[in-house]
Amino acid sequence: MSKTLKIILIVLAGLVLVGVGYGVARLLQDNPQEQEVTFTVMVSAPGAFAIDMSPKNAAGDPEVSVARGTPAVFQITNVPTGGYDAKIEYSIGGLPAGSYSFSVNPVTPGQATTLTIQTSALVSNTAYVCTLTANSF
Repeated sequence: MSKTLKIILIVLAGLVLVGVGYGVARLLQDNPQEQEVTFTVMVSAPGAFAIDMSPKNAAGDPEVSVARGTPAVFQITNVPTGGYDAKIEYSIGGLPAGSYSFSVNPVTPGQATTLTIQTSALVSNTAYVCTLTANSF
């Protein structure tokens, strides 16, 4: 079984906006100090586990804002259903090799891990569309 979430990561000269879901990251052009990120998290309805990520914004979408050079950090938890008991391994697509790490990988059902993205390894003013994949084995 495999679950996939899209991660949107925009690196600006002084700010990084990170989000997960299928959606659009939109920066307000009027004021360079004001940013807005909107996205939706799509998780398969039936399945053996779901993926939950935090921190989240007021709308409940995973999001974190940090200055370039400051790590972007997400907590990832798998939520097992129906007695699911297999290990889950995470991978990321769309980021340069070596720019991210997991605190624990693979994980057991219900176990959390931390995804850390080293924004200093990324290019300023570039949008990164990434994929978090969780595979069970």
